[in-house]
Amino acid sequence: MNLYGMMMADLEISPLEKAELYRIGKEEFGLSAEELDKLVISDEILFYMPENETNKILYLYDMALMAWADGKIVDDEKELLKKTMKKFGIIDSEINELTEFLLAKAKEKLTHEQLLKEFGD
Repeated sequence: MNLYGMMMADLEISPLEKAELYRIGKEEFGLSAEELDKLVISDEILFYMPENETNKILYLYDMALMAWADGKIVDDEKELLKKTMKKFGIIDSEINELTEFLLAKAKEKLTHEQLLKEFGD
């Protein structure tokens, strides 16, 4: 689960990061707390590939929200976001700019709808 990886990127799990993981799991993927608990404690690493470009951007944005959940961004979180972008097929020349854009918007805590509006502008 890419979002879990983002939570673990700085080797600390803050209560705010955990709460954000559970919020996204419930709201975006319809997972219960029990289902998330099982995913978190299992040794199985899951990679989620969104089915279209819009969902890829929203998923990357959720990762950026996870990164900001504890109020700071570390290099490992940025690198994980960039690696996920590569797996999603985003071209190298756009990765740095998209990373900074998503992190800036996540810091503002935009909704998905607000993000998509700004992304389209």
